[in-house]
Amino acid sequence: MSFDEGSASPGPRIVLIGLGPTAASALEALQDRFAVVALVRGGDDEVVATARSRGIRVCADTHVAGVAELIGRIRPDCVVVSSYDRVLPGSLLRVCPFVNVHYAPLPRYRGRATVN
Repeated sequence: MSFDEGSASPGPRIVLIGLGPTAASALEALQDRFAVVALVRGGDDEVVATARSRGIRVCADTHVAGVAELIGRIRPDCVVVSSYDRVLPGSLLRVCPFVNVHYAPLPRYRGRATVN
């Protein structure tokens, strides 16, 4: 698992899972009120660079097993999911609260282009 250690400010500890373009705005909004302790996002882009520059851990393993291992290890107060393309198992959802950010009513408007 690719994992960069970092530090975060005090407050409720949040993990952000953000694979798509909404991750940047989610990260900005969360940082105003919470301690974002980790970002799950593959690749190396501006969102990852921003997280690292702010001392946020970055986990590049976006598979469900990698996410479960990260959450089990750091035990956040909550996980925010914004643009994740996998179904998380119930066993993981029982570890802590999960909040799914979606831009249209689910399940009717599921998928990536819901705004269109």
